[in-house]
Amino acid sequence: MSEIIEQHINSLREHTGRVVELVEADGLKNVIVKSYPLPPGYTKASSDLLIRLDKAYPNSKPDMFWLEFDVLLAGGAEPKSANEILDTLGRKWRRFSWHFANWNPATGDLLFFLTFVEIRLNKVE
Repeated sequence: MSEIIEQHINSLREHTGRVVELVEADGLKNVIVKSYPLPPGYTKASSDLLIRLDKAYPNSKPDMFWLEFDVLLAGGAEPKSANEILDTLGRKWRRFSWHFANWNPATGDLLFFLTFVEIRLNKVE
């Protein structure tokens, strides 16, 4: 693992207080935040959160994020732009196809991306 990714993962652990795993598979570095709390409006109170990083990270931004496949809106509908299911790492994940536009590799890190994830999840739609 590169030093920068290790620093970013350690910051994520400290900020969230969660177990954070790094699994290399499919040519990507897969960061899994265990039992990530979800805001009201979903069928679950928490879900593992998957962030996939390519080999150019942090020069390339994280794109999209994934939750456990059974995370739905409280009424049972799929969240907006989250209808694709990915089978990887021995499990199924619901892809939230939301793309972060303002990424600066000099200042961007996993905590910065997590802010984007939280904003998206709070737009319960």
